[in-house]
Amino acid sequence: MKLKNLIEQNKEKKERWLIENLLPKGQIAILYAPTDYFKTFISLLIAMEVITGGNKLGASQRGRVLIWSVEPTWEEFYPRLQGLVKASYQEHKELILDNLEASFDNKDLTTEHYWYDPEFDYKEVEYKDVHGDIQTKWKPVPSYTAWGEEAVDLHNHKIKLLIIDTLSTSLGTKSINDDSAIRTVIKNLKSLIFTDLTILVVAHSSFKNPSKGLMGSSILKNDFSTILKIRKKKNGQMDIYRECMKSKAKGTSIPFKMRDIMVGKTEMIYPEIGLSVDAFSDAIISQFEDGLSKEEIKGNIKEMGLGNTTTDKSFNTVFNRRWKNLVDTGFINNEKQGNNS
Repeated sequence: MKLKNLIEQNKEKKERWLIENLLPKGQIAILYAPTDYFKTFISLLIAMEVITGGNKLGASQRGRVLIWSVEPTWEEFYPRLQGLVKASYQEHKELILDNLEASFDNKDLTTEHYWYDPEFDYKEVEYKDVHGDIQTKWKPVPSYTAWGEEAVDLHNHKIKLLIIDTLSTSLGTKSINDDSAIRTVIKNLKSLIFTDLTILVVAHSSFKNPSKGLMGSSILKNDFSTILKIRKKKNGQMDIYRECMKSKAKGTSIPFKMRDIMVGKTEMIYPEIGLSVDAFSDAIISQFEDGLSKEEIKGNIKEMGLGNTTTDKSFNTVFNRRWKNLVDTGFINNEKQGNNS
């Protein structure tokens, strides 16, 4: 292949992702989890990575970020931002302040127009009084902004990522299970995508049974090609799991831990990202947490066909290398079970 073609191919790969193998450009992605799984903290970390062009979650394209938030409020949001900046982005503080916008007004994604005010302006009109004489009065005139007009405004402000936190608080009086309302939401959000804007929607898992997945209409899961889930393991380890994605990275995860930090006199928390975990390592961790021995895990993984090896010797080498790496990085504890060593 010619050098020119290789360069073009690499350029196309970079242009496809806002954050490589996490958020595609020009599309809508969903990040979901049960309550108290740090969804807002992770979405804020994603915002910081885009603003700074970081690589904690994957190579990021730099750009401005807008957050629409009803939950949390500004009073809850700002200390979280301060904690994350102090812990991980202190050298980028000015850049973040210049490139992060946030709105805490109620947004109804199910409405016909992006913005509507029944009394935005007034005009002078004539009328006849009780005596038949012509009089004038000021009458309120409704004003609205179409979703497409707002898309142009976002583009003009160079917004690359729009985060909606959360979906359930942005539906007005409609239900998350209302198929018609969700179809309208999807239509309106797609209308906002002018060129390469990426939209990240923060959503909840089912309250009654989180294992059932994303809460609400099945349309949400069927209509989006990128779905990210925050998981919590039995040992307390958490990760961002690529549940659905048009990429070889589908099924892999990015571990993180919540750390404490003091902001003034207030104790805050922030997410610290660990190394990416592929399907092979994830299978080791999951089975270890279920109490299986090292040999049992090795046998199961070999039957699953993971590791891309052709001989028993090469598989054992790959497995032992992964096992050691997981022990060294603290994902599994050799001393936890006597038969694991």
